Amino acid sequence: MMDWTVVRVEGFPIASESPGTLSRRSRMAFSPYGPQEKVLGPGKCLSLSSNPVGWQREMAGSNLLIDHVVLLVPDAAEAARTLRERGLGSERGAYHPFAGTRNHNVPLQPPAYLEFLTIESRSAAESSEAGRAVLACEAAGFGVFSWAVLVEDLEAASSRLGIHIVDHTIPHGDGTLRGWRTITGPPQLPVLIDYPNNGDRIGRWRAMYERVGHTCAPNGFSQVTISGSER
Repeated sequence: MMDWTVVRVEGFPIASESPGTLSRRSRMAFSPYGPQEKVLGPGKCLSLSSNPVGWQREMAGSNLLIDHVVLLVPDAAEAARTLRERGLGSERGAYHPFAGTRNHNVPLQPPAYLEFLTIESRSAAESSEAGRAVLACEAAGFGVFSWAVLVEDLEAASSRLGIHIVDHTIPHGDGTLRGWRTITGPPQLPVLIDYPNNGDRIGRWRAMYERVGHTCAPNGFSQVTISGSER
């Protein structure tokens, strides 16, 4: 399991730990560092340690974008207020019937984003594997639930890893799709994700970035550091 996690986002004016309203198991660093001062470039995930062999091979030599990081929080309104105090705006998102959760999005420089979840239907959460994973995160004290990296060829990754793709896309009126597809392995490892035929996704995130009214200038993720155990 992930005992603690440090998430760094480039573009914050200060450096500090996140309050307990966001997580008791994770810290968010509000970092002023420029790209030249970081071990990882903005938005890049260049190496992952303690991977099973298949996942290690999948990541080896790759230059993958950290697409988003997901936090589970006990109270969405309180989390939004806390983030607003730090200069970050957010927007209420969709309900996930497959997990009993609702998301709120903090757009960074498109297409990266921070997502925080709340449990909206406990009965729905109890009835699915995804929902039970959310409940396990709640029982462990909330915090970082998952993180995702964007890949160019999800079918090829699925074939190499022997893990099936979970498809959450739905048709849109203009002939494009909305939603996403994922490959999910052990919980300490990233979700692999893509957004096929998704129209002007970058434009939609750019519009949200302007809409939420950040009072700082957050860019992408500069670092995700995970420490854990086999528990």
